[in-house]
Amino acid sequence: NGMRDGENAKTPLYQVVKERLMHDFGTLPYYSTFPSEREICETYEVSRPTVRTALDLLEQEKKIIRMP
Repeated sequence: NGMRDGENAKTPLYQVVKERLMHDFGTLPYYSTFPSEREICETYEVSRPTVRTALDLLEQEKKIIRMP
């Protein structure tokens, strides 16, 4: 069940992950706990750098707030 199944092969993988995250978790209330990078890697079967890039984009778009 890899991320490329049924996805446009020309779309960067980090963008696919970003869109899937918004689809799967976009309705969470403010300040809800988001899955960890490791959990996202395992769920979507992608590398950590891919997840970090997707999360960076979500943060830049003010969709998520990262807390230390």
